[in-house]
Amino acid sequence: MYDDNVGAKAALEANQIDAAVFDLCTARYVSDLEIEGSSVIGQFPAECGDETDQFGFVLGKDGALTACVDAAITTITDNGELDAIYDEWLAEYAAAPMITVE
Repeated sequence: MYDDNVGAKAALEANQIDAAVFDLCTARYVSDLEIEGSSVIGQFPAECGDETDQFGFVLGKDGALTACVDAAITTITDNGELDAIYDEWLAEYAAAPMITVE
């Protein structure tokens, strides 16, 4: 058991462990950019965990942009554009075989 991703990655690189479990975005980043020769072998279904990852924005409290960002997100969600953006830019990157748990 490691306290953080840094420890788990160091153990992988030192061949102290054969595999590690990360959230999918971190796993892709580690595999693509940090540990040469590593790969993402799969992902667990969302129902196997407590919560799924969500993406978000950080805005200053009561900032002038908050209402604009909220409106933009609502608009692109309602008209389907957010799904199209996901399909074009993220779907392939987030794809990994599903590991079935019985």
